[in-house]
Amino acid sequence: MKNGAAFLELGIGNALVAAGWQVLHAGVPAAVEGIDLVAFHEPSQRALCLSVTLGNSLGDKLRRMLDTRQSLAPLLSEWDTRWTILTSLDRANVVAGDVDDCLRNGVSVVTGEDLATLASDVHAFAECLVTRVGQDPLTLLLRGSGSPLS
Repeated sequence: MKNGAAFLELGIGNALVAAGWQVLHAGVPAAVEGIDLVAFHEPSQRALCLSVTLGNSLGDKLRRMLDTRQSLAPLLSEWDTRWTILTSLDRANVVAGDVDDCLRNGVSVVTGEDLATLASDVHAFAECLVTRVGQDPLTLLLRGSGSPLS
């Protein structure tokens, strides 16, 4: 399972680099708890703090991300920073209460359906992260129909 998550992190990082972002791998070996990737887009002054999972561990991921956000946020104060958890699971398989907790805490959730666009259009995926994810998390309730990417 861990190798799969590492490959997913690598794929997301590579996609963001291809779309013009600078990406730091904050998980292993940097060991920033709760954050796997931090991506920067200097022209827009936007930063993405991303946690990636293959499982249904959103609640656990959220707790670790919130702990880290307290110390990391001041360092990113000059950036428009978005906090996001990405899971390979489809929306139907994600615990709705965990998604609600994420959204209440200003952390967006991207699910497997949304990650599928990564394979077909790197720029559309990066643009989704820039323009929608984290902008207004309460508009991204994932239990309804439609994708945050549509």
